[in-house]
Amino acid sequence: MEKKSLTGVEIFTYLTFKFGTLKAWDIRYFKDQKKALALLKERASYGVSPSVILQRDNERQRKILFELIDLCIEDKIYLDDEVRVVSKKKAKNYLKEFHEIDTIFHKIFNF
Repeated sequence: MEKKSLTGVEIFTYLTFKFGTLKAWDIRYFKDQKKALALLKERASYGVSPSVILQRDNERQRKILFELIDLCIEDKIYLDDEVRVVSKKKAKNYLKEFHEIDTIFHKIFNF
């Protein structure tokens, strides 16, 4: 499961995050595909934006992202905005930090 991005960086994963939310996935990348599909459907039921930059995940959607990370076969997650592959632990930290910054930003600018 390898592909090459437009930037020329090799990507060895099919779970991709950008701007602190889910950008892309391949169902074959999960240990338990039925559970992953159920989580993806549940996440979508709360509403998702067609643009990752506009997506603001609620608390349950964020928890689902962590569950999806745990379901990954490999310990490699791609962070598209940082153009790098990281471990599951680092991907979780990225999501936590992004959410904290996003929350502060929205409080400051009141939207």
